[in-house]
Amino acid sequence: MPETGAPIPVQTQARIAGGEIVIAAPRGFCVDPKTLRDAPGASFVLFGHCPAMARDPAQPRPSAPVLLSVTLGPEDNLSDSARIKTIAAFFETDIGRATLARSGRTEDVDLIEARSGQGRLLLKIRDRSAPASVAEAQVFWRMITVIEGRIASLSVMPLAENQVSDARQRELLVEFISQIRAVN
Repeated sequence: MPETGAPIPVQTQARIAGGEIVIAAPRGFCVDPKTLRDAPGASFVLFGHCPAMARDPAQPRPSAPVLLSVTLGPEDNLSDSARIKTIAAFFETDIGRATLARSGRTEDVDLIEARSGQGRLLLKIRDRSAPASVAEAQVFWRMITVIEGRIASLSVMPLAENQVSDARQRELLVEFISQIRAVN
């Protein structure tokens, strides 16, 4: 979005799950209201760069050229560690890998790396099915964790290949979940 014209008001947080959960991103990231979805059992929030979204270069700039997203699922009664183990096993299957692809097709996605610990599953993913209209890298990191008793998927999506290191993407995921936990 060009940084011209009158500034647009932006949100740095979104209430989802019927208003029960607040999603907030690190400084410099703002909610993209066009993509916000909050339905029973599934919610989605995308965060972009505040200066671009507000059309105001005075807005705080994010620390990296990435988009951030959160998908929040329904509540269930499993323990956090049981959820993460179940999900890790699921992503080892063809159907599980297909859920990682934007296209929903197993052949479009590679699970490059998986790490688990501290109630989190970190996935390095290559998704070749990104639409041509989206300027995102094919390779990115995703964190699966639990937020307020719900499975959550947080993604850091660089705007170009090799522009943000793996280590920095993982750091951003930790900053992101820390910010969410701090406001809930």
